Formats: sequence, structure tokens, C-alpha cells
Amino acid sequence: MERTPLIYIVGTGRSGSTLLDLMLAADPHVTGVGEFSNFTDWVKQDDPCTCGRPVGACELWGPILAAVPEAAEVDVSFGVGLRRQLSRALRCILGASLTAEEQATARVNHELLRRVVGATGSAYVVDSSKDLGRACLLYLSGRFDMHIIHLVRDARGVVFSRSKTKPREQFVRERPDFAERAERWPERKRLRPTGYTYRRWMAFNAAILAVGVTRWRRHYRLVRYERLAAEPERAMAEIREWLGLAVHVAPAEAAIDAHNIGGNRMRFKPVTEVRVDDEWRRSLGKGPRALYALYGVPLVAALCNVVARRRPAPPTHGA
Repeated sequence: MERTPLIYIVGTGRSGSTLLDLMLAADPHVTGVGEFSNFTDWVKQDDPCTCGRPVGACELWGPILAAVPEAAEVDVSFGVGLRRQLSRALRCILGASLTAEEQATARVNHELLRRVVGATGSAYVVDSSKDLGRACLLYLSGRFDMHIIHLVRDARGVVFSRSKTKPREQFVRERPDFAERAERWPERKRLRPTGYTYRRWMAFNAAILAVGVTRWRRHYRLVRYERLAAEPERAMAEIREWLGLAVHVAPAEAAIDAHNIGGNRMRFKPVTEVRVDDEWRRSLGKGPRALYALYGVPLVAALCNVVARRRPAPPTHGA
């Protein structure tokens, strides 16, 4: 079985994964598919691809869906949830086998992404799902030549970004074209407490670190959002060296020909500027700042900084 080359972005929400996806896909040998864990949902609703056409009429996804009709029935995400993600991380560290159902789901993922490679002639496909459990199961399936980029943003920036989430009713008023899809976003009903966001940030990033340094090793690279946005050319040059590809910062027209599924709405807009979003430094309240230290977030942040300074050797393609 030929393994499909896959760049997988893993991390927590509000960390800049869509931006990194677009920057990676600026290379002509790389195709970004967005948050691919949403693919089945996107197909069932016939939501618009980044190219502007409904998924079923998209020049990339239309023929692929015709060739892989089971993609509309099999949930390619493997299911979500914090406990599932952490248990799958442990299974990955231990090198456990997949169940028959998980293997069947991995096969559909492989068939879809393999056809993306064939249709585009790309050397890599980028999946920015961020889901750790999904990354672990795809890795354990043995169907992918995976290169995992662990994207980390300062937890205070994540907390501040989430604090600006608009309630679903307000969001729909401003974007009536998203009304139907907004019904599938129950998390917009309420704002998560700051402590919850900090705990989730620590749990996910600690688990990703554990899998990265024990199981993924050469196939794993930690990238700090702040450095990526502040020094995009240098940061991408290092990723380019790691992958062996000429990856550049996305030019303004790069997003027009993209075929992303799911992700931040910025994927529908041309990337005209890359800069650090650090508004939290001026606007984050005293309470969230105090909780940052109280919950022990600096310890996990320090571990991320240590791992980010590593310069892993380029993984052998197909190894």
C-alpha cells in the first residue's frame, strides 16, 4: 500500500491553523484541504468549498466524491471529544492497533486524500483539523506518511480570542448566509469560562508534547504562532527545510484557488498581510491574567518553548 504524504496541523482552537494552512498551500507542490475532520458534515450539507462552489460541484471535490461515495456516510473525523482525544493519544504512545471500524474510517480518509494528491499532483496534502485523536489514529493506521506540525499560541491569546466569540443569534444577524450552518455550532450558545479554556489548553498541548517526543519524533515539529506571524519568512524557511519543499508566505491571490473544507472564515479572503494578533497584551483583564499563573499554564508553556527550539532532522519520506 502506497502511503499518502500528509502534513497534519495539530493544536488548540484559535491558534492560527487556518493561516498556517494557507501559508503552506502557497507552495505549488502543497494542497491544503482545511479542517478535513468536517468533511462528512460539509458533504451532507453541500456547503461551499473555498473556491466558492458547493462541495458537490467543486472541480476538485466533485469527481472525488463520485469516485468515493461512502465519504458521505462514514464520519471521517472518527468522532470527537476530550476523553477520546486523550485516550487515543495514550494508545498512540503505546503503539496500539486500530479497531476494524477505525481501520475502515482510516481507509476512507486515505482514499479521499490519495485522490487529492493524484488530482493536484501535489507532494503533500495539508489537514488543519487540529484534532489530536484523529492525528493519532491516522498515524497508527499506517496509511499516511505523516508530518505533524504542533501549532501553539500563548494561552492568554487563546482566552482573549474566545472571549470575543459572538453569541449565535448575533452572528446570524450579521451573517444571515451562515444561518443554517450556525445551527450546527451549539458551542456558540455560551461563552466557556476562562478556567475551562486554560485547562483545555494545558491538557491538549501536554498530550501533544507527550506523543510528539515519544512516538512521532522526527515526524513532529512544534511551531509557535507568535514567531510564525512575527517572522513568517524565517519560520516558513525552517519548515521548508524540514519538509524539503519551497514553502513561501501566501501571496494575496493564493487563497483564490484553494479547496479548503471547514476552518476559520479567513480562508475565503486573500491573505494580504501576516502579523501577530497580540491585542490580548493590552486588553486582557486582570482576572484571566491571574488565572494564567494560578492554573500553572506557564509550566506547559515553558515546555513548549523548549521543544520549539529543537531542530529535528528532516523525516525520511515514506519512513
